[in-house]
Amino acid sequence: MQRFDEYRPTSLDPRGLGSDEHPDWLVVGVSRTRDSGLLESSNWDATIACLVAVDPTGDDHETHRFGHWGPGWIELIIVRPGSKAHAEAERIVAALADYPVLNEEDFSQREYDAQCEAIAGALRPLTIEDDGAEVDTDQLAAAMFSDMWEHDQGALECHDGGCSVSQDECAASLERLGYVLCEDDVWRPEGETETAPEGWEHTG
Repeated sequence: MQRFDEYRPTSLDPRGLGSDEHPDWLVVGVSRTRDSGLLESSNWDATIACLVAVDPTGDDHETHRFGHWGPGWIELIIVRPGSKAHAEAERIVAALADYPVLNEEDFSQREYDAQCEAIAGALRPLTIEDDGAEVDTDQLAAAMFSDMWEHDQGALECHDGGCSVSQDECAASLERLGYVLCEDDVWRPEGETETAPEGWEHTG
């Protein structure tokens, strides 16, 4: 790991930005920016959790955040040399060198949440009803995630900036789940596809 007073995010940046108080502390090779995606965000939070576990008072590790001309801001972690936090940081860096995900469960949950959010976003322009009432988009998105995971995993691919699902992929999933697009442009479960006659009112 590099000394804080020697560190610079890119070759165009000055060395040791913000290192006045702890110039000899070491920069952990995990950072995040305004543009961090799912993996960077997950690894950041996992690193902080690991360091807090060995240094709960925060005496031997700190986070530093500063503005940057590229990603808007950068946040990094420094540790006191020779401390337990330093040893834990070395372990973290070595683990990431072998495998890019520090906490698989956390990262998978973030991917799942992002995928469900993408599905829900693609559904919002659509009108989907069940038994005459609009369905809960978030609940339906979770059901569609399960369907896509089984039948069309390609629709669930994420990149570091997030996930996206097309309306065509959503339509295919809705059809697999038993929904039909009716003539009035409303998706309804098969068996509820007939629209009410004009002027009909429910009096129940």
